[in-house]
Amino acid sequence: MLTIVILIILAVVSINVVMGEGGLINRAKHAKFESEKAAAREEIEIVLVEAGTEKALNDAYNENEFLNKFVEDRLQGVRIDQAEIAHKGFIFALDRSVPKLGEYIGQEIGPGIREIRVTGKTTNSISVEVDARNATGGKYTYLYKKNSEGEEGWKEAAKEIGENTYTYADLAENEIYNLKVRIKTSEGEVERTINETTGELPKGTITFTNPIWQGDGTAKVTINTSATGNTMQYIIVKQGESTEGLPQKNWKEITSGSEITGLHFGDTVYARLYDGVNESDYASVTVEDKTSPTVTVSPNGASTSNSIAVSVSATDGQSGMKESLTYTYYIKKTSETDTSYKAPAGATGIAQNTYTFTGLVQGTSYDVKVEVNGDKAGNVGTGKLANQTTGSIPGGNEGIVEGAITFGNTTWGSNNKA
Repeated sequence: MLTIVILIILAVVSINVVMGEGGLINRAKHAKFESEKAAAREEIEIVLVEAGTEKALNDAYNENEFLNKFVEDRLQGVRIDQAEIAHKGFIFALDRSVPKLGEYIGQEIGPGIREIRVTGKTTNSISVEVDARNATGGKYTYLYKKNSEGEEGWKEAAKEIGENTYTYADLAENEIYNLKVRIKTSEGEVERTINETTGELPKGTITFTNPIWQGDGTAKVTINTSATGNTMQYIIVKQGESTEGLPQKNWKEITSGSEITGLHFGDTVYARLYDGVNESDYASVTVEDKTSPTVTVSPNGASTSNSIAVSVSATDGQSGMKESLTYTYYIKKTSETDTSYKAPAGATGIAQNTYTFTGLVQGTSYDVKVEVNGDKAGNVGTGKLANQTTGSIPGGNEGIVEGAITFGNTTWGSNNKA
């Protein structure tokens, strides 16, 4: 009997000790809860006082839009609705007209978004990381739209995935986007939106050297860019070819400092920076030929007393000669000025590369000039042949000279004619 009584006493004592420890634990938890709630309230109230002061200084502030942005900019992870505000898991009533905080409503059990951090961006993408609470096992939906679009412009980039990081891709360069993240759990749903601008492709960073002719009718250029991080591409458009639909044509990748060869007169090289979605402004260079052909004029046989014959050849180390050439032949006496060159009748724009000047004065020095039209760029070449002297007829300058011309004896015929 005594043993039973002792056991009962020990059991009661044990129960009291356990209940005492539980009470201490509960009181500690409650104290921590009240402290955290008071801290959350104090942080909100400080911001609301600042908001009220700011709003009083500017009547242009819209009560709702101003307050939401003001509070969200200063308190990470806050959720503010029309009549309540939640911070650090505690929900309080909100009087927007003052503004001021009201009574404590309860704890926020569902998911919350403290912050959407931009972790990287390019000219066509923005990467984000979502700092969430109460979101274990939550499903994330990522939406986006251009800032210039209305609410109907929202598009789903990814729906209900389990990742709190995401990269919005295929975006336009230098564009402001609204990025929205929605989290859904068994306890509820929350969403938050941020604005971010994509990067901009560099401008004016692509340059070309002047075309260098290779002597075979083709030219080359060297292309350079000071930009990094994007692909450089080029395309060659032939003379007379349409540039319509140029962005969709077969562009080729090229690195800075590379040569583009095999170019012909009139070709235009276009180059751009490309990020897979966006293209930069074009840089371009057109292959030109401003050098006249080289024309060589040579004697074509010996001169006579009244004629000079010449032959002509023409070459071009740039665009090359046209398939069908025309020649214009000029002549003047060597003693005359260059303004005295004249083209005989029938010697202008002819297809023959040989010509004979006739009706010339014997024993006289002449200069010949020939224009050849021309190379593929339309340049006219000019060549000269100087100091070509016609032959002399013996005694031609003095009339008949004794001994220059002789006669035989006179012979009479039977018809009385000599």
